[in-house]
Amino acid sequence: MTTAPPRSHRPAAPAPPVRQHSPPGAGRTRLPWWGAALPVLAFTLLLALLLGGSEAGAAQQAESPAGEVIAAVLERVANALLG
Repeated sequence: MTTAPPRSHRPAAPAPPVRQHSPPGAGRTRLPWWGAALPVLAFTLLLALLLGGSEAGAAQQAESPAGEVIAAVLERVANALLG
């Protein structure tokens, strides 16, 4: 019959202390340059497509009154942004 080795009567090592507060700057993230540049670029390109699309051959068909209003609003927005 085998016997188990004798157990040590030392108490277990204490657990490491738990941090109660987060380090300075935790939770703050920096936005990379492309995180701001890509939406601006996409908006600019889509706006240019909308404004420049009226010169296409297929766009020479009769426009609806709603289309004319949208085109006028977009033109005013483009003029306010660009000039």
